[in-house]
Amino acid sequence: MPHDYLTVRELREMLHVSRATAYRTARQLPHIRIGRAIRVSRRGLESYLRAHDYTIPTDGERSRPW
Repeated sequence: MPHDYLTVRELREMLHVSRATAYRTARQLPHIRIGRAIRVSRRGLESYLRAHDYTIPTDGERSRPW
């Protein structure tokens, strides 16, 4: 069973974006802070991606909404 929250690193790897973009995106999504660490809601991410017509790339593939 997948975790309910993702680290920013996992978000970055999943979306194939830079570290700065991952943090900027994480702040726009439902998230929690544990100390200085940010954890992003997996459901919130999925809703965000659906709303922006974005598919999560599979291994070795880069996907963009355009």
